[in-house]
Amino acid sequence: LIFKSNKGTKFPGYDVKRECVYLNTATNEWLSDGCETLVQEDETTTCTCTHTTSFAVLLSPTEVTDPAQDDVSYAMFGINVTFLVLTFSLLAPFKKLRKKQLVLIQLNLILALVLANISFTSLSASIKVRVDENGNPLLSLNEGCVAGVIITQYLFLCALCWMGCTAWTFFGKIVNAVKSYGKKDK
Repeated sequence: LIFKSNKGTKFPGYDVKRECVYLNTATNEWLSDGCETLVQEDETTTCTCTHTTSFAVLLSPTEVTDPAQDDVSYAMFGINVTFLVLTFSLLAPFKKLRKKQLVLIQLNLILALVLANISFTSLSASIKVRVDENGNPLLSLNEGCVAGVIITQYLFLCALCWMGCTAWTFFGKIVNAVKSYGKKDK
């Protein structure tokens, strides 16, 4: 059988996978065993099957992966971690600075952000989610992924809390400055 595709059917940002299937009347399922799919350049789909029954071509849009996105992500990760480490190395060696509450909070914030970025990037580069036969992700198949996500989320939560501490400290300093503005020192 030869199926011609409608030229107007486009899925921007997606690649369309075509698959020849037949209807199993006993189970009411579309199955592809015994069928071979051949797609020509003019988007004509030819189905060659070893049996005769009701046939169709299933169109499955799949997301197109762009390798440039990975490159940009790694470049931004490198820039981010480089400047965080640079900031940490400029503040940490000075004991006089480390005694100030605000600098200590900012050092902890920087450390949390560095660890969270490293965790996130290593998790996204190494873990692939495994799914069952129905395409659903299973917790039992993805223990490493779940543990990595929990650690990454915890580190970003720590960074968020340190940002809150920084904001509260700045707020306190501003309130104290406004309260004492215009008063003469005794």
